[in-house]
This record gives sequence, structure tokens and C-alpha cells, in this order.
Amino acid sequence: MSAVAAATVASRLQFDFTPQALFAGQDEVLAFSESVKKTFGHSDNLVVAVQLANGDDDLLTPEALQWHRDLCERLAKVPFVIRIDALATVTAPRPRLILSSSLKYVPIIRPGPIDEEESDLVRRKVADQPLLEGVLISRDRRAAAVVLHLDPPNKSIAHLHSMLSQIEQALREAPAPPGYSVFAGGLPAMRVNIVEGLQSDQTLVIPLCVVLFSVVQAIFFHRWTAVLISALVVVIGLA
Repeated sequence: MSAVAAATVASRLQFDFTPQALFAGQDEVLAFSESVKKTFGHSDNLVVAVQLANGDDDLLTPEALQWHRDLCERLAKVPFVIRIDALATVTAPRPRLILSSSLKYVPIIRPGPIDEEESDLVRRKVADQPLLEGVLISRDRRAAAVVLHLDPPNKSIAHLHSMLSQIEQALREAPAPPGYSVFAGGLPAMRVNIVEGLQSDQTLVIPLCVVLFSVVQAIFFHRWTAVLISALVVVIGLA
């Protein structure tokens, strides 16, 4: 009976690793933390979809670039995604005219069909922009990042779980071509995975502890009635 009660309690346990929860009651610390994030940026609300080339071709082939752009378009429709940084969304500076000192910004991947000519042009643009290497695409062109900036109204685990589920759904709706794969990561995903792991462990560990303590009590008191009385007290306290 106590094991059942413990399992019920374990399933209701809530864990919150948001800064607001960690700094609860410390308003000055929380205000300073938020000001630092606003000034220098932070990764608390970043989810990164990592695209990988597992075969012979890299990620700058026409097929892979089309997949990359389709994936970005689907992820842009996910609620609370306020910005996406990826090859399909960034621009590169180019001079307007020979006699002009002003610059224009052209997309790395232009709208329209992506053929071999467009693929070669993208390769040249990426090669001309060294800041992209190691940030949005690897030097060997076999890994690319799609960085999602989230703007949730709250940072609860339940809300993050809902957003991550929608992001995973968008990844499934833009399936990778043969020889490619994609996965999502980032601090929000880590928080959700940690909390789900803790809840799963507690659902198992707490009832096992109750059973173990019951056996120990039976050994000490030599009577199961004493164990039942203590279990009844626990149940009454939890009710």
C-alpha cells in the first residue's frame, strides 16, 4: 500500500531548472543575470538542428541544399521560433558598383530551384565568408547547423517539452535524403531530457526504497502489523 502511494507521489514530482527557479528569492541575482543575457546574449533559448552528411556527398550538393532550405522553412513555422540562423537565412555583403562604396547583401542560397550551377555558387559564397566556417557549416562541409532562437512566454519544463515536440515534428516533416541525417540539441533539450530521466528514476527508486524499508522494519519489529501501521501513517500523511 505504501509502495503504491510512493509511486503515485513520484509520478507527480516536478523539477524546474530554469534560472528563475534556481534564483528564487534572490531578485538582485536574477536581475543581474537577465541584464548580462540581454547585453551579451545567451544560449538558454537556443535549439540547434544539426544536419550531417553520412555518405560520400557533402551538404552543398543540390539535393542537400534543397533539404536544408525546406527544413528551415518548416522550422520557421514552429510557434515561438523568432529567428533562424542558417545558410538558407544569412546574407553575404557584396559591393554595389565599382565606383560606389556602399554594399548590398545577397542571400547565400538564392530563391528558386537549386541546380548544379546554384550549388557551385553557394560553394564559392561559403568559401568567401570564413566567418561561416565552424559556425553554420564545418570546414569539410559535412555538418551544418540550423540555429533556432526561441521566445517562450515561460520557461517551464512543460512548455519547453511542447516546443521541442513541435520542432521534432518539423524535422520529421522534412525527411533527410539518403546519406544524410539530422538531430536537435541545445540547452532546452538537455533540460527536458534531464527532467524526464529524473521522473523516470523516481518512479522506480521510491517504491523500491519503500519495499526495502518495509523489509527492514519487519526484521526489526518481527511483526508485519508494525509495518502496516507505519505505512498507514504515511498514507494518511500523503492524503
